[in-house]
Amino acid sequence: MKTLSIHRPSVSLRRRGFTLVELLVVIVIIAILAGLAFPAFSGVLTSGKKARAAAMCNQLATGMQAYYTEYNRWPAIGSSGLISSDAQLSTLATALNGGRTLGASSGGSADDTHNARLITFMSFSKKDYTSSSGEETYPVNPWDNIYYIQFDHDYDNYLEGLPAKGEAPSGGSIGLSSDVAVWTADDSTTAGEVVANSYE
Repeated sequence: MKTLSIHRPSVSLRRRGFTLVELLVVIVIIAILAGLAFPAFSGVLTSGKKARAAAMCNQLATGMQAYYTEYNRWPAIGSSGLISSDAQLSTLATALNGGRTLGASSGGSADDTHNARLITFMSFSKKDYTSSSGEETYPVNPWDNIYYIQFDHDYDNYLEGLPAKGEAPSGGSIGLSSDVAVWTADDSTTAGEVVANSYE
């Protein structure tokens, strides 16, 4: 009679999982890689916001120049050619948008107060006037701040007191030979600094 022997697998063959130390090492490596990637990703997002704001600055400046070309005058909005509040910017956006208020439904009559011919000098997409709190009646930048616009109200083809990038949005040291300038800041408080403009 033959004797059967039962073969038991060795300890190394029975092991099917990872040890706690191996799992902790993998978790630490993933955390280090994520820590290195986050600042780069954050920088890319900030650069994208600045590019979007700069594009809107240039579009607003172009829309203002088209308005001037059509009417041979600047819109009667703002004080001394400076548009620096959400109400003033809303009025200007309505004028540039063919008399249609941003965020309003397409029905109804257009406001021809500042654009008697109801010409569309600039079209706005919904993301141009949507802030984190909802739709506005004026364009907002990616930081939910307004755009500032200075136009040549005395028709001498010179603008002064424009802020440079990195300065506060109200008042600055730049003077330039131009008829319109647009800028915006990264924060809606006075501590914000100019991040995009149409003249630098």
